Amino acid sequence: MTKISEEVNLDLDIINELTEIINNTEFTGEHGRSEIYLKNRFSEHSNYWQEPQPRFSVSQEEMDKMANEILHDPEVKEFGLVKHWFQTAYSRGWVNYLDSDYKYWNKAVCQKIRQAVDSIGVDFHKITINELPQQRGLIIHRDGCWKYHYPIRTNPQCFLYDATDPIDQKIYHLEQGKLYNVDTTRDHYVYNASHDTRYHLIMNYGGYTAN
Repeated sequence: MTKISEEVNLDLDIINELTEIINNTEFTGEHGRSEIYLKNRFSEHSNYWQEPQPRFSVSQEEMDKMANEILHDPEVKEFGLVKHWFQTAYSRGWVNYLDSDYKYWNKAVCQKIRQAVDSIGVDFHKITINELPQQRGLIIHRDGCWKYHYPIRTNPQCFLYDATDPIDQKIYHLEQGKLYNVDTTRDHYVYNASHDTRYHLIMNYGGYTAN
């Protein structure tokens, strides 16, 4: 089995620029995630650091019911549950937007950050800075896209768990200032066991679209 996280040999050198955004921008949380957006889905002439519209137009109970309905759908393959879930929910009008809608850099994002991201050579859509508070984490989940992680501020007590094999789980620490390609379509979870907040630049690619 390949590793869920692979280090990429590329020095982005944008920690200072991203830290400035962290220090001057308010994070907002939804479904256990706290983040700010570097790209938005409206205009390259504006700054939308937070999403102004809720992602879901139905209750959590309705979303869970629909997820259970499609759990055994023959079209859902090994990687496809979350992808299929969002496509189905979007077609029903239950999801207001997809990650692929994030096409525009916020105008305040400096050229050094944009050029560093472009140098990776991947067609990213949604790009965020994610905040993981002390002694907090996310439960086991599987995303409908792949992600690059660039740790901005972290410590050795912050972990990524590969839960592909629930018996033999692999544990990773993503080091500050390094770039990683993470297969988040596989079962995984994260936990910050330290007393400091962890910040990652997260760049999404592939996955579900409106088509």
